[in-house]
Amino acid sequence: MTSSSYDAIIIGAGVIGACTAFEMAKKGYKTLSIDKAPEAGYGSTSGSCAIIRTYYSTTDSCALAYEGWFYWKNWADYMGVTDPSGMITYHDTGTLVMKTEHNGYLEKATAMMDEIGCPYRHLTVDEMRDYVPSFDARSYSPAKRADAEGFGEPTGPELSGGVLFPRGGYVDDPKLSAHNAQVAAEAHGAEFMFRQEVTAIRQHDGRVTGVTLADGREIDAPIVVNVAGPHSSIINGMAGVKDNMKMTTRALRHEVAHVPAPKGEALKSVYSDSDISTYARPASGDHILIGS
Repeated sequence: MTSSSYDAIIIGAGVIGACTAFEMAKKGYKTLSIDKAPEAGYGSTSGSCAIIRTYYSTTDSCALAYEGWFYWKNWADYMGVTDPSGMITYHDTGTLVMKTEHNGYLEKATAMMDEIGCPYRHLTVDEMRDYVPSFDARSYSPAKRADAEGFGEPTGPELSGGVLFPRGGYVDDPKLSAHNAQVAAEAHGAEFMFRQEVTAIRQHDGRVTGVTLADGREIDAPIVVNVAGPHSSIINGMAGVKDNMKMTTRALRHEVAHVPAPKGEALKSVYSDSDISTYARPASGDHILIGS
């Protein structure tokens, strides 16, 4: 039975929200996670490509991602419990990124790897084909739609190579990862409430006092954590904090294709090619997941 008062209310039960509940519950917080979906990981987490990488646009982001890699690699130990629904598998394939003009030939990315002590290796085009057998080194930039004039026609010199970031890979079931974290959080006393929508964040004298649900119920907490994914900007609006933020978010839709791998062309790593604005990773059953 849900209480009416908690140490913290967490809005969102995707993989980040569920892990937030897990970490807070381990520290002794009495938490309630609220999500309007029917179960953990049902929203944008379930549609994630579940790629784990360490290269981002800022050093802090890279350091955070590198730390996260160790948790993914040792996921079962990190969770500390076994989910009756099963545990996810992390595939430590590494991530291969092509050097292009668009990404500054990865000079900034590798400099940040040096700063945080994360390994990487420069590869020639021939070495890259050990990971992506059908790799075409010709440049086709800028990226074009399939119905655009010049689609599929080379536009410049061959790419010079790429960088392999060995601390990376992918998770086989992102939705299950959120459920794993929910089970682990519940083992430490966390509570989860599904099919419920937050409609207001209540405040008094500039401090959060709790949330109001769509059915009119009020639940109190001095801390409200917004982990609502694509819905997070709406939650920020409820809290009245959007005007004070230097960065804003908005939901974007993206599509990926899950296709059989060509015979003899199975990928050996995750890869990203900004020359044609695509990325791909191996998938179970000799398939490839491709996005842009």
